[in-house]
Amino acid sequence: MKIKLLLALGAAALTATAASASVSVGGYTFDNNAFVDALTGSSGSYSTSGGSVASVLTDLAAGSYAFSFSPGAYVDLAFTDNVAVNGAGKDIVLFELGVPDGWNVTIGGITNSYTSASTGFTAGGFGLNAAAFDLSDFGIAAGSSISSLRLSFFTAGGGTIASTSLIGALNSGPAGGVPEASTWAMLIAGFGLTGAAMRRRTAVTA
Repeated sequence: MKIKLLLALGAAALTATAASASVSVGGYTFDNNAFVDALTGSSGSYSTSGGSVASVLTDLAAGSYAFSFSPGAYVDLAFTDNVAVNGAGKDIVLFELGVPDGWNVTIGGITNSYTSASTGFTAGGFGLNAAAFDLSDFGIAAGSSISSLRLSFFTAGGGTIASTSLIGALNSGPAGGVPEASTWAMLIAGFGLTGAAMRRRTAVTA
């Protein structure tokens, strides 16, 4: 009975993950590592709230932003320590500031257009807008994941451009499924206890 219990503990340790802190932005809740965290490519010249395009698009500050009026401007962004998963409901949220605007989003060679709407929140002294979308829009199967996307900037009807601030995954998972250090510790402890119990049982039987 003890061995079965310890084996169960070892199995639980194998699947356990450390709890992530949550971040709330514009009425949406994300794991704190569920945001794009790398700029892998771009085209066009950009205006920012201060700092590089990479820094303002990959920080956790909803009040920082970047935009471009350059024809054909785009940014390629990646999730490096996580992936965006096609789960239940909407999967990714794009945030921008000021007047609601739109982007073209390209994933896996498929491009769709999304327009933001007010969240009722403010950031950096501006109205915070958001557009949420489902990865199924891009032919991504349920439970499958992506690690990168392209945002293209275009002039909306009012002659403005989306001042992009954050891109977060509502459904996310670890990149490559590599266990965190705390998970490894629990795993080793679980198997150590299991081995000790089996050794003890063998000694008692003998």
